[in-house]
Amino acid sequence: MKDLLEISCGLDVHKDKIVACILTGPLGKPTNSEIREFTTLIPDMIALRDWIVSQSCHHVAMESAGIYWLPIYEILEEAFGGDITLLVVNARHMKNVPGKKTDMRDSEWISTLLRAGLLNGSFIPEKRIREFRDLNRYRKSVIRDITSQKNRVEKSLQSSGFRLSSFISDIFGASGRNIIRHLTEHGQIDRPALDSCLKTTTRNRIDEILMSVNGISTTASCAIIAEIGIDMKPFKTAEHICSWAGLCPGNNESAGKRKSTSVTKGNPYIKSILCEIAWVITGKRNTYLSA
Repeated sequence: MKDLLEISCGLDVHKDKIVACILTGPLGKPTNSEIREFTTLIPDMIALRDWIVSQSCHHVAMESAGIYWLPIYEILEEAFGGDITLLVVNARHMKNVPGKKTDMRDSEWISTLLRAGLLNGSFIPEKRIREFRDLNRYRKSVIRDITSQKNRVEKSLQSSGFRLSSFISDIFGASGRNIIRHLTEHGQIDRPALDSCLKTTTRNRIDEILMSVNGISTTASCAIIAEIGIDMKPFKTAEHICSWAGLCPGNNESAGKRKSTSVTKGNPYIKSILCEIAWVITGKRNTYLSA
């Protein structure tokens, strides 16, 4: 390797410690190596900076290990009044450079590569941009969390049969929040209460919304009729239709002993809609279906 720097520093950054190596010496001559260890506590990181400054080392490279390099970078970038070159290097790039001796410490190898000009640093924007980036990323994560919670609420409403999103474009708008708040407090909603919850033109769809949150919706009713019709004569009892739909286990008995069984395949279309209706009923009180 051809040397390009007379003094260089390599940092091997870990969670709890920093191993630093400073190589000094004329170009093309054997180097002097000094290795020190520091903790990742702020006083020790300041001591690391002071040691680098005392050695007049203006070129420092470190491995981009997770987020552990961040506080070290911020402390070192203030050295020499900002007149310092800091490289955060991808570990994979360093491993791809041949020539490392087996007994050489990682920090010494980083310093050696830096001295030879064989390291390319990752893009690290200036501090104010980094702070803005952190704020923007935090904003994005908050929005993601809010969206996730909204989806959970929507999923819970759907599984309970409250299909508000079919009639209200934004269920977290003024009308939607009023309905959800009323359902949370009372468990059900009638027409006068719904009318008081709705705002502006949403009142024009009050009958559709009322149908979606109370009883079996028109869609569910149509789905049931489409599968079983309106004549119940083919099914002797409610148990028969449940068995046909695949909503109850078969009767597997031998020698007077009942064996475990699973539900039959049945009719998947009516099975799914009846399961949805059952979930709605379990969350309601004082209604005909839940009696």
